[in-house]
Formats: sequence, structure tokens, C-alpha cells
Amino acid sequence: MFRVADKKLFDFHMKFACLERLPFLLGSIGTIFEENNISGDVSLKLQLILEEAVSNVIIHGYGKKGGYIAMSAIIKGDILEIEIRDHAKKFDPMSVSTPDITLKPEDRKPGGLGIHMIRKIMDKVVYGYENGENIILMTKKIK
Repeated sequence: MFRVADKKLFDFHMKFACLERLPFLLGSIGTIFEENNISGDVSLKLQLILEEAVSNVIIHGYGKKGGYIAMSAIIKGDILEIEIRDHAKKFDPMSVSTPDITLKPEDRKPGGLGIHMIRKIMDKVVYGYENGENIILMTKKIK
């Protein structure tokens, strides 16, 4: 239940999320962030992690075929909460080990950089799985 001071920014439900729709989605989210006085720097970082999270679900979870994704965002005081839900195969992104970014790109194992970036940009990232849905809840102090 939202508190009176909570402000819902968006609630997107995409029955068929695919990579081709991602630019439109991110543009819409960028506009919403701007309209709610989220600084340009923070907005760009948030759009970057959302692009990474959603594209990972589409590519790795749905095998590039696309599928259901729901995203919502709420401002609670100076904290932005973003939740992403999908029906893709169960996957806990928090179980992915942190890549060794001190190595040259050609010497690193592929994968994990996007999740690493999400962990670095967001203040808190929590994963859950219930009723056949992957759920990622991310928080960021925005002021």
C-alpha cells in the first residue's frame, strides 16, 4: 500500500516485450524522469540499467523471442524504487559473480558486466521468485 507521500511514476505491462520496443520504452521513461525533476545524470544512469535489465530478460530469459515484462517505479521521499517482473525462466542475477574488470576485455569470461553495472549504479538490488515470476526490486537515492 502506498503512503500518501509516495508518488507512482510509471507502471508498464508489456505482453510482448522485445528489443525493438526498448528504445520507445526508455524514451518514455526518460520523459517521465524529466517531468519528475530527476536530474539528467541520474536519469541517464537509470535508463542505462533499465536497458540492461530488460534486454537481459529478453535475450537470456526469453531467448530473444520476447515475452511478458512489467516495470513500475515509485518515489518514496528521496528514494526511487523500480520493480521489474517477468515470466522468463528462473534466474537470480544476484548469484552472478562479479567480473574481474581489472582484466583486459579479451581475457575476461563473457557475461556479468551488465549485472555488475546495475549493482554499482543502484543502492540496493533484491531478487525474488514467486508464482512463476522473476522479481527484481532496485532502489536508488535520487536527491
